[in-house]
Amino acid sequence: MPSLLTCIKKAAVEAVAEADPCAVYFGRVESVVPLCVMIDERYFLEENQLIMTAGAADIKAGSDVVLFRIQGGQKYVLFDVVL
Repeated sequence: MPSLLTCIKKAAVEAVAEADPCAVYFGRVESVVPLCVMIDERYFLEENQLIMTAGAADIKAGSDVVLFRIQGGQKYVLFDVVL
C-alpha cells in the first residue's frame, strides 16, 4: 500500500497536469496581414487568438515562431522568432 506522502504527490502531479497551465508550441507564420500562424498542419491561429510581444514585432511570412499556450487553450503568446 502506498504511503500517504506518495498519494499526495501523485494527486498534486495529476492536478497540475489537468490544469495545463502553459504549453510551448512552435509555429510558422503563414501571413502577416491578416496575421495567421500554423502550429500543425490542421490548426491555424488567427490574430484574435494571439498576444504579441516585443520580440515578435518584426515577424515575416514564413518565420518560425515560439508560442506559449495560456491556460485554457484559447489564447497564445507569440513570444519570439526562431533564429
